[in-house]
Amino acid sequence: MALPALSNGVTLPAKMRHLGIAGKVACAIVGIPSSRLSLCTSGIQDLSSDDAAKLHALLNKLSEIQQAVHPFPLLFSGESIVERWKNILDRMDKENISVESIAVAMEQLFKQQFES
Repeated sequence: MALPALSNGVTLPAKMRHLGIAGKVACAIVGIPSSRLSLCTSGIQDLSSDDAAKLHALLNKLSEIQQAVHPFPLLFSGESIVERWKNILDRMDKENISVESIAVAMEQLFKQQFES
């Protein structure tokens, strides 16, 4: 039996709060019904390992992106936000854009600003 503090019903909402993303949005991005997450966070039924892996992978990737673009916050609300994030993540995969390259670009941008 999993330790309650390490369960998906505890860790996923904590990660989502940290990022400022709603569970409904995160679920829509990875293509799972938000009702499954709701059942999990209520302690009624855990997520399947596949669903949990998808959500954890998304939240970890978003957390890495957030660190790369700090101090600018990521936006997870507004019109077409799910499609926008799907497109961003898809483009990163298709064009082999790494989180590290985003961080380097941000660093160069700030460096140029301060040198000007």
